[in-house]
Amino acid sequence: MTSDWAVVGLPSRAIGNSKQHSPSLTDLDEPFRSAFNHVSIGMALTSTSGHFIATNRALCEMLGYSEGELDGSHFLDITHPDDEGDSQDKLRLLVSGELESAQWEKQYLHTDGHLVLIRLRVAPVKNPDGELDHFVAEMEDITAQWEATAALKASEEQFRQVFETAAAGMALVSIENGRFLRVNPAGCELLGYGEQDLLSMTIQDVTDPEDRAESLDRFRSVVSGETPSSRAQLRYLRGDGSTAHGIVSTALVRGHDEQPLHMVACVIDISEQIEAEDRLVELLESKDQFIATVSHELRTPLTAVVGFARLLRDEPTSLSPPERMEMIQSISKQSGDLSNIVEDLLVAARVDNDTLTVARVPVDIRAQAAQVIEARDHETGGVEIELADQSARALGDPARVRQILRNLISNAHRYGGDKVKVTASSTNSSARVTVTDNGPGVPEGQRDRIFEPYQRAHESEGITASIGLGLTVSLQLARLMGGDLTYRFEEGQSIFELVLPSAAMDG
Repeated sequence: MTSDWAVVGLPSRAIGNSKQHSPSLTDLDEPFRSAFNHVSIGMALTSTSGHFIATNRALCEMLGYSEGELDGSHFLDITHPDDEGDSQDKLRLLVSGELESAQWEKQYLHTDGHLVLIRLRVAPVKNPDGELDHFVAEMEDITAQWEATAALKASEEQFRQVFETAAAGMALVSIENGRFLRVNPAGCELLGYGEQDLLSMTIQDVTDPEDRAESLDRFRSVVSGETPSSRAQLRYLRGDGSTAHGIVSTALVRGHDEQPLHMVACVIDISEQIEAEDRLVELLESKDQFIATVSHELRTPLTAVVGFARLLRDEPTSLSPPERMEMIQSISKQSGDLSNIVEDLLVAARVDNDTLTVARVPVDIRAQAAQVIEARDHETGGVEIELADQSARALGDPARVRQILRNLISNAHRYGGDKVKVTASSTNSSARVTVTDNGPGVPEGQRDRIFEPYQRAHESEGITASIGLGLTVSLQLARLMGGDLTYRFEEGQSIFELVLPSAAMDG
């Protein structure tokens, strides 16, 4: 911005005939001389060439000169180089009459070197013959005003940059109706709307219905001045219908006159944190239930083993051979169940510690399934288990393949229908075995989580709950052997499918 010394228009009667002599303060009447010297703004008389004829005290103090020191000097001597060209152009237009008067802003040089920004007003003074005699100017120091404006612009630019680039959601909100005035990119992403969409909405429109009363109370409290700011954890409805959780801080923005302008809201998205906390709570609850279930699962077979073992020890002669055989078979069965539970727990622990290794040898997966089914013949409980004739050879660990099949068949027996079918098949690249049952299947909302630890998709009356690790362990073992384990529900049937590399790929 530029400025030049400002000329205050002096009445031509006070100056005299310029053809006879150049005007000076001595040519002025006493009232004008007093006003010229004592007004608070800078004043000067200049020749048509741009030389100072007379300067007042305010102008000299403004630029750091003593009284009279500027008289006779040219205005370019105190003009900032950036503004010299513009000032000379203005002088030329005034002298030529193309401008009747001029007003602009320019930079002057103070004697100590700093810049003084001045609003300059210049007017010509003519002699009685109507010819241009000199100029009268007035100069108003607007440095402080300019600095304040520059500081405000810098502050606004700084706020704009922070607003636009902040990782947290930010919005300017009307204090009259809560309507969005501006929303930054992070806020749009948090709420799942474009800014133009949000500008037609209010805070209440995007706040979860259960939190709207609290949000409105806090809004009114800040707008009324009852509280200077507010901080709360609230839920918001996103554009796709999901819920976002945020820590929102609000404060009132006031103008220079201290009147409220609008409210600024800053929202930190904590949705992932809330989800993690909810998940942690679920895991802790699952683990508590897991411990209780493991205790029950272990106690049930242990009670039978300990009880029958004591009878065989303490009363061997009172038991008939069939009774002794039945007890021994029960001990064998319950011990096998205990072994299976412990094996799942050990595998889970070793997988977590990254210490579990598996073999990769040719395995007849149908034969492994037959072995598992045979071991369960005594506990089918009315469930028909069918093993298809087709065989398939895979690369894997025989013991781990049986462990997976045992868990899948046990799961179908516990929670499936009354018919279970085990089918093996193979291609050049893979071998697979499917365990299908005609039960109700895993509820749709839980299908993505059935392979997570401590998850149980069913609670069947009269059946002891599993420890919730069988499917997790089975998936881990399948992947350690280079395969996979999946679940799907098709045409009224639950289908678990184990896929392993084909033995044809070996060597």
